[in-house]
Amino acid sequence: MSERLYLTKEQAISTLPEGENVHCFVSGGILIGADWSREQVEHYIEEADSVEIGGGMSRRMGHGLAVFGTDGLKFFEAKEEVLQKLENGMKND
Repeated sequence: MSERLYLTKEQAISTLPEGENVHCFVSGGILIGADWSREQVEHYIEEADSVEIGGGMSRRMGHGLAVFGTDGLKFFEAKEEVLQKLENGMKND
């Protein structure tokens, strides 16, 4: 995927897995991961500068939701089937 595919905040939240926690990766020279509460993730998405579908590597790792916040880029765990449907819909528009 070479083009950037931006999501609305609502679309982004719809990609999150079920449950109380969502895993997040941050790259800062090394890959660091941690669980966030679903509430924290939703708030982070709402406050983000932009949200988009991540590239191939992040999606293969199950973290295809790329969120650009004021403190940098974070990759959140996301349901690949939902990302795929959103991506297909954007390419058909």
